Amino acid sequence: MISPLNCFRKGKTFVFSPNIVYSLVVFLLVGAWDQAAAKVGPPIYNVDNYRQIIAENPDDPKVAYPYLAIGFYSSYHIYRQYDAAAEAYRAIVDQFPDSPLADDALWYLARLYEQSMEDFAKAGATYRELARLYHGVRFEVNPVIQVRPRADMTEDELLAEADRIDSGIAEIAAIEAKLEKMHSDGEAITLRFALADACLALGGLNGAEEELGKIVDLFPLDEEAVARAKYQMGRLYDVNWTERIADPFNRYIFGVSGNARVSRQTQLLQKALEYYEPIARLYGKTAFAPKALFRMGMVYTRIGYEWQPEQGSTDFWTEKTGDYRRAVTVFEQLLREYPDSELVPAAMLELGRAYRQMNNRVEARLIWAKLIEMNAKSSAAQQAQKELQEMEKGE
Repeated sequence: MISPLNCFRKGKTFVFSPNIVYSLVVFLLVGAWDQAAAKVGPPIYNVDNYRQIIAENPDDPKVAYPYLAIGFYSSYHIYRQYDAAAEAYRAIVDQFPDSPLADDALWYLARLYEQSMEDFAKAGATYRELARLYHGVRFEVNPVIQVRPRADMTEDELLAEADRIDSGIAEIAAIEAKLEKMHSDGEAITLRFALADACLALGGLNGAEEELGKIVDLFPLDEEAVARAKYQMGRLYDVNWTERIADPFNRYIFGVSGNARVSRQTQLLQKALEYYEPIARLYGKTAFAPKALFRMGMVYTRIGYEWQPEQGSTDFWTEKTGDYRRAVTVFEQLLREYPDSELVPAAMLELGRAYRQMNNRVEARLIWAKLIEMNAKSSAAQQAQKELQEMEKGE
């Protein structure tokens, strides 16, 4: 696992091995850190070693590093023991405020509250604390993995982030207050969708899914509302969660890196399919049926479906992506059942791409040619024309 703590600042250099997870990790620390590093030693997840150092050096600022290791590298954060991780991060700030790692710990604590625990009140307060105590401290871009945490922010930017969170909390509270006064189903559905949107804007993916799930449970006879809610829940996994784990910094927060990230993405995409599939099957007359089919097709072009070793890779395993046969089936279903949908041009473009990935250039050529003939001015047709020319040149 590559660590985001590979950083260069304050005259100190912290470099951790970027390669094989679960292997021995080499700590290269400068000056006063050498002795602590020798005591810590491998393996990186050995919490007892860190605890021993802390017990032996209770007043030593250098011990802040083992605290951070416990909070970040151990099972606490990576394995979602969030309360224990928060306690470890806070211990660094409270006991060693002048440590070179105090601002790191406070930053990870803010991110923990914001994205893992979705405790936004504490997240906003922690960003303000970071701005007040360590506003002059800045990360530099990691030259190995190009991680640039948002801790590379000015004091005003940190405060603006806290203001954004506070504003989002206030908006959610206002919507919830309106919900208590609602009596009609139509108004309640509208407000619950607004509440889900407010949660999503704040970054509360779990909160957004919870509110959308309430719509499905409370209003099962409103097919349009149920289809919309399921579609938006699919988008949470298809788009929002996959974007979150793909972020270079968040990979480490969520304990995913390299091929593990691909596997995690596949799990998220499979969850998205669980929401999309019933829409096309049970709510085919709603406006969200063709949208769900299109997203299903796109998911199948990205989903992992086979494990195999990759020769020369530093990872143990790699995962193939793209179940193009299923993608073709879904795109063709959309074109067959919803020929008047505004998604037809985009579906034809993606259908041709799927055929091309399957090395079926004849079908790709036919689909794209038909798209260009039907709707030559559309952006999808123009892109198809470009890719068709590229394919012809490659033959």
